[in-house]
Amino acid sequence: MTRTLKTNKRGDVVFMPLLVIITLLAFTTMFVVVYDKNTEFESKIGDKQLSLEATELAAEKALFYLDVSAEYALQQAITAVFEGGGKTEATTTTLTQCGKHRGANVLFSKRKPCSVTISEFSAALNFHFNTKLNTFLQTYVDTNYPSLAIPTNNYVLQFRGDKVYGFAENDLLVPIYGKTNKEQIEKLNTDYFGGSCTPLEVETHSLDLLKQRYGSTEAEVTSQLTTISFMNKEVQVHEKVKNAFVCAQQDILKCDAGRNYPFSTILAFDWRPMVTQDTLSYHSFGIAMDINPKQNPMCPGFDPDGICEYDGQLITNLPPCVRDAFKRYGFRWGGDWNEIKDAMHFEFLADPEKAKDMIQKEQGTYTLPPVGAGWPEILEKIDKNFGDTIDKYRVKPTPEVSKSIVIAVIARESRGDPDAESHTGCKGLMQFCKGTADDYNLKDRFDPIDSIRAGTELLSHLLKKFEGFTDKHEFALASYNGGRGLINGAIQNAVAATGNPDPRWPTVSQYIDEPLIKKYYKGKYFAESKEHREQKVEEVRRYVPRVHAQEKYYSENFEGKASVVG
Repeated sequence: MTRTLKTNKRGDVVFMPLLVIITLLAFTTMFVVVYDKNTEFESKIGDKQLSLEATELAAEKALFYLDVSAEYALQQAITAVFEGGGKTEATTTTLTQCGKHRGANVLFSKRKPCSVTISEFSAALNFHFNTKLNTFLQTYVDTNYPSLAIPTNNYVLQFRGDKVYGFAENDLLVPIYGKTNKEQIEKLNTDYFGGSCTPLEVETHSLDLLKQRYGSTEAEVTSQLTTISFMNKEVQVHEKVKNAFVCAQQDILKCDAGRNYPFSTILAFDWRPMVTQDTLSYHSFGIAMDINPKQNPMCPGFDPDGICEYDGQLITNLPPCVRDAFKRYGFRWGGDWNEIKDAMHFEFLADPEKAKDMIQKEQGTYTLPPVGAGWPEILEKIDKNFGDTIDKYRVKPTPEVSKSIVIAVIARESRGDPDAESHTGCKGLMQFCKGTADDYNLKDRFDPIDSIRAGTELLSHLLKKFEGFTDKHEFALASYNGGRGLINGAIQNAVAATGNPDPRWPTVSQYIDEPLIKKYYKGKYFAESKEHREQKVEEVRRYVPRVHAQEKYYSENFEGKASVVG
């Protein structure tokens, strides 16, 4: 949205009704920089990946807060400038004649317009903007990073034509969760999981039944509470229904609206009576959750006017996918009630015994297909013809690549034929296409020795790229066949859908689908038709278990046995 500043012949800014509305167009250099505050981060598989995931989420939240705060601070600064007649003196008890009517009244005044110079106006706007934003940012930092110092008066607003731009003089730093946060990382690992959830149905209930299930006194309930991280807020819930909250969170993370929704306030266990009745609240049992009460009011209750609807619509900003996620796993939403509306409120009314087993953990194992007739001879031939060359080059890159996996890849790619050529244009013993061959300085793709040299370098490079994932070997092999961009895309989609930062290959393989092939194979053979793309999906999914089956057979039946990766 672009607004215009009207000037007189002297170049001064003139306050005229409705024309003097300035919008911050872009904070083009407001950076949130991620840095590692502990260079000795433990290398346990999954820890580093999880820490980066948590930091990325923290950085996104910080940026979102910064954007919203900047917009709000600008609006308040504009009002303050108007009140001061465009001058910084508005911060003192003495206001200029132009600004004495305060705020919006100045905009609609019929008196002679007030004039200030551009420099006066700019100084006033910068002063008020930074004053407001300092307060907002310090509040955020005090809540989320108590030990973190932030730069104050950090932003400079500049006029360029009829637009205003904001620039940061110093970066805002957000620390990576490091070794000192190991307990928090381990806790996140328990709250985000890979797997699937069984939906639960709301059942008939009564206060006596709730007491029987969860405890009849505050002491009994408290002894059974557990702390979970729900959308980055720590809350206490009953141990028996923890899985239901975790499953709801996993579904929320699957939708963009849910992931981007600002979960500012989350209330869970609270031993107290209901607001509208003299009986125990469901919060007393640790089975209820309230989300952002101010934006999702209850009436009658906290809303003094009892207004829950506007123009026939319930007042709530909860995305539908958030409401549906809770309702899918045995929660009743207060927005669906009849006489009383409580849009913030979700309460668990399914059988807690069913909640115990509602999560099916993700399995990292998969079945290897039989090697099949003819393949043992191919594996033996490759070892005989190229075994020494493989031994020479597989140990040069870091990490090393096992001989058995290189032989298995060659078997799948070319059956050991140095002159093999695919209909897609890939050539040679390890089937390099032109672009990848150039990346690894492979001049003659039909040269088996140089093909092995480039192939082992590529496999090592892929293993290094997926370091930190439990199934890095599977991801590396899938990338050799389908491309690293495709597999990265599948991993990102799996993480977003499951909330698990270390997804296993059986899960990731299900996110290699036809739309993803279309996205990453533009202009290539497998992007020509839906049928071709679906063929590629099956090829990539089957490639990993087939290569591992041949690798396993070779390592068990021929000399030079080796693990998958050295």
